[in-house]
Amino acid sequence: MNPRTDNYKPTRRKPAKRGTPVRNGLLLVLLAVVLTGLVLLLPKEAGTKKAVILADGGENATVSALENPTLAITEIPYTTTTESIKDSIIKANDKGKIKIRKVDDNTADKVEIVIQVSPDESSDKTIDALYAFTDCEVSIAPNSCVIWDEKPHFLGVSEILRRSAEHTKSLLGLELKIRLGELSEAWHAASLERIFIENRLYQLIEGCKSREEAYSAVDKGLEPFKMRLRREVTLEDVQKLT
Repeated sequence: MNPRTDNYKPTRRKPAKRGTPVRNGLLLVLLAVVLTGLVLLLPKEAGTKKAVILADGGENATVSALENPTLAITEIPYTTTTESIKDSIIKANDKGKIKIRKVDDNTADKVEIVIQVSPDESSDKTIDALYAFTDCEVSIAPNSCVIWDEKPHFLGVSEILRRSAEHTKSLLGLELKIRLGELSEAWHAASLERIFIENRLYQLIEGCKSREEAYSAVDKGLEPFKMRLRREVTLEDVQKLT
C-alpha cells in the first residue's frame, strides 16, 4: 500500500482567466516599450571605449561616439600623415581650440591615433573642434592642369566639363556629317542606276568603239535627268554605270 496514492483525490483546477483583446494588446505594447528601452541602454560594442572618427578626404566623416573620454582616429584625409594630424591636434590644444590630455600615435598596419579628452569636455564638442581646427578635415583644390591648344591651362571642374561637352558635341556633329555624306552618296548611286535602267541608257553603249566614247554617250544620255540629282555627275559615276 502506498499512502501517497491511496489517499489521493484528484482536484479540478479552475480555468485561467483570459484577458480581453484590448488588455492583451496593451500588455504587448508595454512589453515592446520595455524591450526597446533595454536595447537602447545596451552599449553598442561591449568592452569598447573609443569613439571612431573617420576623416576622409575633406568630407564629413562618420562619427560614432560610444563612451567618454577616448577618441580614436582610424582614417586620415588624403595629403596628410599621422604625424601631421598629431601635430595639428597638439597645436590646436596649445591654442585653446580643443581640450585634451594627451594624444598617442599607435599606428601600425592600420591608422590609430588615440586622443584622451579632458574630463570637463564632451566628446561631441571635441569631435566638432577636431574637424574645425585640425587636419582631420582638409580642403583639396579641384583645379587641374590640362593641355588645351598645345598649352597648359589650370581649369576648374566646371570649365573642364564645359569644354569636354563642347568637344564631344563637335565630334558627334562630325560623325553625323560623315554619315549624312555616306547616305547621300548611296542615294546618288541608286538614283543613277534607276535612271540608267528605266530609260534604257545602256543602249547608247552598243555602237561605241571605245570606253571614252561610251562614257561620253552615257553622260550625254544623263543630261536631261541631272537636275533630279543632288550633285553633279562625275566621270567616276559614269564609269560605275558602264
